[in-house]
Amino acid sequence: MRSSNPLTYLSRKLSPPAQEKRRTFLKYALLGGGFFVAGKILGPSIDLFSNQNIGKVTNFENFRVVETGGELQFFDRFGNEILTLDKSV
Repeated sequence: MRSSNPLTYLSRKLSPPAQEKRRTFLKYALLGGGFFVAGKILGPSIDLFSNQNIGKVTNFENFRVVETGGELQFFDRFGNEILTLDKSV
């Protein structure tokens, strides 16, 4: 009579070195998958660059707009500041 558990059948079918390689592969695949999922879940909450104030920079042909924190700054093509707008209420 054959066992109803498919894993028992599979373990009898594979040779011992193949079983060891299969276990090692599954172990590393599950470990890597776990780290990937944890990184996707925890990634947005971990901010490694929180002390840097890097803003969004938009370059046009004759002027540049820099948005940092609560300010919007406009510069001409030579780098001279034209206008600074404070976004706070």
